[in-house]
Amino acid sequence: MNIKIDVYGNMEDEKVIKENGFLKYKGVILNEHIPNILKNYKYYILLSKIDQNPKSVLEAMRFGLIIISIQFFGSDFLVHKYNSFVLKKDNFKEVENLIFNEHAELEKNIIKNALTYTKNLSSKDIAKKEVKIIG
Repeated sequence: MNIKIDVYGNMEDEKVIKENGFLKYKGVILNEHIPNILKNYKYYILLSKIDQNPKSVLEAMRFGLIIISIQFFGSDFLVHKYNSFVLKKDNFKEVENLIFNEHAELEKNIIKNALTYTKNLSSKDIAKKEVKIIG
């Protein structure tokens, strides 16, 4: 691949990093550092089959990153074709094809939908809606 991918989080299989020279392991980070890190990227790639805390996905959407993910347990409400690129398999070839065959209009719509989705999930927005209902 002609790209470099930074990998964050727990590594289940360190040989994956060694076998793929385009991967650079950055380690585990604290949740409060996620926003500062996300500002430096265009894509957020999640190949985990189970993500029990999709906070980082929501943060990435909130920052306008393009999500590239496989469907994982509990992700149906979060990752879908309107706000993400959903992979058929968890392989780097499909990721590479998405990145190098960019579709500007599709990416623009995905980012717009992701920003709208996360706005609707914000506690401030929910509170405003509740105040309107109580009203």
